[in-house]
Parts: sequence; C-alpha cells; structure tokens
Amino acid sequence: MIYIKSRTSLQAAALLLIATSGFAADLQKCPSDTEVLWDNCTGSYSYSDGGQYVGAFKEDNRHGQGIYTFESGTTYTGEWHKGLYHGQGTLTKADGTVETGIWKDDILQPPEGLFRVVGTKLYFDTENTVGVDEINHNHDENLFDILKSNDQIQTLVLNSKGGIIIAASDMADLVIDAGLDTHVEENCLSACVTIFLGGNNRSLALGGKIGFHRGYWEAASMREYYER
Repeated sequence: MIYIKSRTSLQAAALLLIATSGFAADLQKCPSDTEVLWDNCTGSYSYSDGGQYVGAFKEDNRHGQGIYTFESGTTYTGEWHKGLYHGQGTLTKADGTVETGIWKDDILQPPEGLFRVVGTKLYFDTENTVGVDEINHNHDENLFDILKSNDQIQTLVLNSKGGIIIAASDMADLVIDAGLDTHVEENCLSACVTIFLGGNNRSLALGGKIGFHRGYWEAASMREYYER
C-alpha cells in the first residue's frame, strides 16, 4: 500500500458497487493513515506499479467487492479474497477482450461442458460450450487443476477451432508431462493442433479434421502483453 488517491469517478463507481451488493452496512470508510491496519473497510489505493484499487479491504488485503485498474487500462471488477480474484467477476482487458464468470485464486473457472471426464478420457470442447469461443489463457490452468485431482485420465479428446497459441502451448506441456494420449473425433484446428501434437499417442477418428495455418498475433494484443 503506497498512498491514497483522492476520490474519483472510479472510486464512486466502486463504492456504488459495494453498496448495491449489500456490504455497505457492514463496512466503514478506511482510515486516512496508511500505516495502520485497513480491516473491514472501504477505500482507495494506488500502487507503485501504476495500478489502482477501489473497494473493500480486510487485513490490508483486497477482500470483498472492488475494482482494480492496471496501468495498461485492463480492469477487474468483482469479488476478491485475500488479494486474489475470487467469486463472481469480470476482467476487461485493454484490447477490449472480456472474461467473466466465477474466479478462484485468480483463475477463471471453466463453464459447464468445457471439460468433461468420462472414465479415463477427458473431453475438451470449445465449440459446444456456451460462452466459450476459443482456447484462452485460463484453460491451461483449468487443465492443470483437473489433472492434479484425477490421475486416472489417460486420453485428452479435443474439439476446438483454436485460439491463443501461448495457452495451447502450455496445455501441450501438461499433456506431455502427464503422458496423455490425444484424440480428435471432430475438429482440431489452428492452436488446437499444438495440444494434439503433445500426445504420447495421437489418433484421428474417421471423418475428423486437423487444420494447420501460419500463426499470427494481433498488434493491440501484442502491445498489451509486452507492456504488462
């Protein structure tokens, strides 16, 4: 905690969020002295890395409802637990990308149907899951959590038209580390192929399709990534 900023429109918005969530009656305004413990109160902090948080605090941590704005312009609005995204929240990136849902320890939890365990097979399907358009940065973390809690999985069954290559590469590393086989019954295109190639044994069902193309990275996303 570095210093307190004066009240801004962002602070007012966060306090309104807290009020409408039902926490306002339980929380008082944080003290002006940053050297004392901020506990069960609402306030505004700016950090040395350029980020700003406005919302609820507990034991000097972001805890409860609040908004954090990164120097890049990316914002997270929603619930916090001990300084981490935890609960219902929305991450709006500087390039306009929006990720919303339930978070746990900074990780966006997968919507129903994205990952599905059937016996020794784990199905990963971005094409028939509501709210999912592509492989994204949270899916590698979701896969890691699933594999940690289920050592019976032997095969990852893929159905995806691709997405973010960095996330796909991390998923491929997990497939290699876990010694999984990979299988495609429908489509595995673009970045999905990177995951597929990580399989110990790789198979394609009759009528299934695998598609390759040259990779690309949008300029706005590239800039936001390297600035962050």
